[in-house]
Amino acid sequence: MDNLLCDESWLSDPSALEPLSNFRLNVHDDHMEMSPAMDASTIDEAISIDLEKESCFSYHGHKFIESLVSKKLTDARFQTVQWLIQTRSRLNLSFETLFSAANCFDRFVNVISCDEWSKWMVELVAVTSLSVASKFNDVTSPSLQELQMEGLTHMFHHKTVLEMELILLKALEWRVNSVTSLSFSQILMTKVRIVGGDIMMNRITEHLLDDLCDLKMLEYAPSVVAVAAMWTVLEEKAALEENFGIIMNLFREEHKENIAKCVNVMKFRNVEKGWGRKVTELKSLVSVLQRGDVMNMNDVYHGGDLSAIFQILRSEEINKKRDRDYYEDKIRKENLLQKKMSSSPLASSLFPSSLSTLSAHNHGRSRSFCVSRKEQCLRVRAAKLPEGMIVPKVQPKSQPAFLGFTQTAEIWNSRACMIGLIGTFIVELILNKGILELIGVEIGKGLDLPL
Repeated sequence: MDNLLCDESWLSDPSALEPLSNFRLNVHDDHMEMSPAMDASTIDEAISIDLEKESCFSYHGHKFIESLVSKKLTDARFQTVQWLIQTRSRLNLSFETLFSAANCFDRFVNVISCDEWSKWMVELVAVTSLSVASKFNDVTSPSLQELQMEGLTHMFHHKTVLEMELILLKALEWRVNSVTSLSFSQILMTKVRIVGGDIMMNRITEHLLDDLCDLKMLEYAPSVVAVAAMWTVLEEKAALEENFGIIMNLFREEHKENIAKCVNVMKFRNVEKGWGRKVTELKSLVSVLQRGDVMNMNDVYHGGDLSAIFQILRSEEINKKRDRDYYEDKIRKENLLQKKMSSSPLASSLFPSSLSTLSAHNHGRSRSFCVSRKEQCLRVRAAKLPEGMIVPKVQPKSQPAFLGFTQTAEIWNSRACMIGLIGTFIVELILNKGILELIGVEIGKGLDLPL
């Protein structure tokens, strides 16, 4: 048992408080802070683990870009990234939170099959992604009201966002700590150990923010984008040659080819208008309300109908639950119908075989037979069928108004019904004094009828 106890004597050792060599860069408030370091073998192991984790997420590539274009989400994604950048700066969140939120947004859009996205759906996923990423990366997470203070056209109830968080986490299979271009570049910086790493990391982060807004960068894996950004910055600082071999020896040939392609795209790309990292001035909810632009709060405060998102999730668990609920509801209705028909002597005499079939169905739990109440109804006023006769199932039709019935006749094509209807029509002729006088037939004479 003694071997299982942690040796925590280093906590009281003053020498342990001295700063160590660089390991990880924590980015807060637009500057970098160094954390304690690991040895070279541990860093290599961390890089290999990140590369393995990255292979589990296949949202990058040509197919993902084509999917965004087909869903008309290219502009929506850019606006989402802009909002994430602005909100990170306003609330002083970490850059890790920003990149993790963008990663969650992209992965969620990739795993659901929805061709038409409403604006409120995009904003809800953006708020939820930032909320989840903040809870995972930051020590203190801002409230949902603080997250939605600026830059959105809808505000969402607390309960709605919490429900959406659960949906997003299930869709992502609870994998939030995924590899991003920022996290991978931080490990690479500890590998090369460049003098003035803080300043260099600041420049790399700025470059990665530009890449985050660029749709073309979604074609490459986060590690490829990180190495390409680092390559570009080192080349600017004339420090590429001495560190090039250290970086490239970490990857296979296929990875190296993608890195070279990504570097060329970064160098020669002409960023289209509106695709820069500069955050545009977005309307503040407070300023909008002060100017009186929004007269009805319902136009801004959105509860969020999550049914659209529930229906498009690729979740076998949700589909099975939906089928199970539908099946149980159908069985419940059939049992209720059977009880009502069993309690009626007339229905029992008219539909003996139907009742036995329905009972066998309920015991066998078969989905191939579904009994409708309308199909089992019979208008007794129209005819009285012989015992044991089975009425064929037909669609209900409207009964003519002159027959004197106000309800619909569900069974319309049996011979007995037709005989009853003909008899009813004759009675209508006898009772209608105007028709008798018109045709000149004195059928009513000798009958005790109120003519």
